[in-house]
Amino acid sequence: MTSPEAGVRLSINMRERCRMHDLNEALDDLRAVLPYARGGSAKAIEELRQVVASLRAQLETDSNDD
Repeated sequence: MTSPEAGVRLSINMRERCRMHDLNEALDDLRAVLPYARGGSAKAIEELRQVVASLRAQLETDSNDD
């Protein structure tokens, strides 16, 4: 790999590392507020599905209160 190509590759790798770091931080924040996400290690997609279900249930509860 030539020097310019190596620089581009390093830049791409750094962006991807930052993206994954941000995603993992967001998932950690999500785990902190979901009562049933503690314990065990759920996959990210499972946790996101739990969030969607929780938000839907909350919206239904809120709309029934009106």
